[in-house]
Amino acid sequence: MKSIMKKNKLIVITGGAKGIGLAIAQKLIAVPVTVIITSRQFDFTPQTLKINAVNQQFLDVNIPQTIQNFFTWLEQQDFELIGLINNAGIGIFKPFTDISLDEWNSVITTNLSGAFYCSQLAFKIMAKFNGGRILNIGSIVELAGIKHNAAYAASKAGLKALSLVISDEGKNSNISSTHIALGAVYTDIWLERNQFKQEEMLNIEDVANTICYLVNLSPSVRVDYIEITPPKKIL
Repeated sequence: MKSIMKKNKLIVITGGAKGIGLAIAQKLIAVPVTVIITSRQFDFTPQTLKINAVNQQFLDVNIPQTIQNFFTWLEQQDFELIGLINNAGIGIFKPFTDISLDEWNSVITTNLSGAFYCSQLAFKIMAKFNGGRILNIGSIVELAGIKHNAAYAASKAGLKALSLVISDEGKNSNISSTHIALGAVYTDIWLERNQFKQEEMLNIEDVANTICYLVNLSPSVRVDYIEITPPKKIL
């Protein structure tokens, strides 16, 4: 039997210190909902969460013990976890033949293994209450053989496969997962790459609005996969 629903609803965003993750968090609190953004840049604090606000907490998706510590702490809070957004990610962009095994493993660990363990622990919490939604931030490169993207594309394609399995295994617990293949989004990482034009990329506010809409859908609505791209789709 499921537990009684807690009063305050909570959404967790990994990799939320800046960029897309932070933009999503700032949109979500207008819902209103309580948000935790995580990053290895933050300190771990056994804090009392501020309701309908953006809270910060330490989490390094590369280290399984810090993931376990985070979700153990999370379960002690007086909130109902309704959403997890796996946004933390890195990329190694070089020719396939130049990628070292260490570089390959670092991308897979951050983008796929970290998301797997966060999703697993979040799923178990959601299953105790009224379900929820797990959103995985993918990339349009997972759909096409774009050069210099071998490790990044492989990690995101794996994340899509994981997302579909989560939805199938969660269908009796009102838990579903949506994989979001993003095209190029203009953030600070593009400032030193002058060959790409800002006006040809996605606006971060538009992306945040779309993801906020998805994470707040009723659990009775399942959306397995969605692409969000600029008009040219791939730069």
